[in-house]
Amino acid sequence: MPAAARQPLGPPRPDSDPPGMHQRAAHRALLVGTDHLARELIRTHLRDLSFEIQESADGQAALSRLWRDSFDLIVIDEALSDLDGFGMCRAIRGDSRNANTPIVLFVTQGGVADITLGLASGADHCVPRTVDARELIARLSALLRRTLPAAGHISGKRRLFTHGIAVDPERRSVSVRGVDVHLTVQEFALLYLLMSRPGIVFSRAALVDRIWPRDREITGRTVDSAISRLRAQIERTDTPTLLITVWGIGYKFTGD
Repeated sequence: MPAAARQPLGPPRPDSDPPGMHQRAAHRALLVGTDHLARELIRTHLRDLSFEIQESADGQAALSRLWRDSFDLIVIDEALSDLDGFGMCRAIRGDSRNANTPIVLFVTQGGVADITLGLASGADHCVPRTVDARELIARLSALLRRTLPAAGHISGKRRLFTHGIAVDPERRSVSVRGVDVHLTVQEFALLYLLMSRPGIVFSRAALVDRIWPRDREITGRTVDSAISRLRAQIERTDTPTLLITVWGIGYKFTGD
């Protein structure tokens, strides 16, 4: 998009929500960060998406809340005073009531290294802090369509079961040989896509286009990292037999 056409995030508009709006909100979000202005901006946009919003400027306090309460979305600023956002993502994914909750991580630099690290740490989206308002809304909306039942994005997709792996798209749950596993939104979408088309080879470019359609910073290395994390969850041995690399092209789920 030409620079002149971009609309940078500016001061938040006055809060004009009618009384009782938050009681009618459909979903709950937790915003974590020390930058008050950034939280105000994100809060404004999430209210447009009918979210009830809770906030914390302290990473440890936010983790305690995430252990107690369930949320539909977590938005984290990488630069926290007591934790870094990457470590917080890993803690949430490791063991909490929100291990499967979508996480959006705002990264200061927004380069490939930070985004790759954020995704590897468990974030579903890594967003540069310089992102403009329209792109932020588009990314959040796309993420929520894939995760919230009200959006209907996964409605009608069939359950999958093969090689001891059970995938339920309505509940966004995965079990491997009877044991539940926790996947990020993109990892889940990647596994479902490959499992639903056994034997079909997808190039890295095709996977980026399908799984990360709005993330221009995503590269083939991101796909490789996501495949590695999936293999660690579902493969029986160190030698992959389910998620197969097709050298020079991409990946497929075994058709056997």
